[in-house]
Amino acid sequence: MDNMKFCTQCGAEISESDVFCPKCGHKIGGPSEGTAAYEDGRKQMVAENSKNAIIAIVILCALWAIVSIYEGISAVISLDYVIEVLKSYTSTWDMLMEILTEQDIRNIISSTRYVMMASGILAALTAVFTGVKRYYPVALWTCILSSVLGLICIFGIFGFIVVYLITKNKEAFTN
Repeated sequence: MDNMKFCTQCGAEISESDVFCPKCGHKIGGPSEGTAAYEDGRKQMVAENSKNAIIAIVILCALWAIVSIYEGISAVISLDYVIEVLKSYTSTWDMLMEILTEQDIRNIISSTRYVMMASGILAALTAVFTGVKRYYPVALWTCILSSVLGLICIFGIFGFIVVYLITKNKEAFTN
């Protein structure tokens, strides 16, 4: 325990062989840039950071998938309730009835919920491809499509955050 070292940047515990802090990435000294030992330390730090990012991506996508699919299914099941709520806002309902029929409104609500469920399914696929760290282009495009579909609700914002995280951790994937 006498040989304990700590990062001067963040205070995390570091070992004698660390070239970079495993927590914040701060250079600790050791080998000079360009040497094999330096590159090994950098690769080790990148691998550890990528591992954590991949776990975060999978968790975000899984949550996104669960919520999107649940919301989509529950809205389709409770379509009559949604219509009744809309009807309770008389002026809004009357305005809608001037340009649409009740069936049109039902179709629009159902369509948006099906799009939401599709977003959730694509988010689940993103989680799977990211979790196995394979097929980077497939993971990226399923996430982009899920994000675009998710723009119907707030989940699209999370999707674009995940797109950024996937592109930032591209080296963690194998083809």
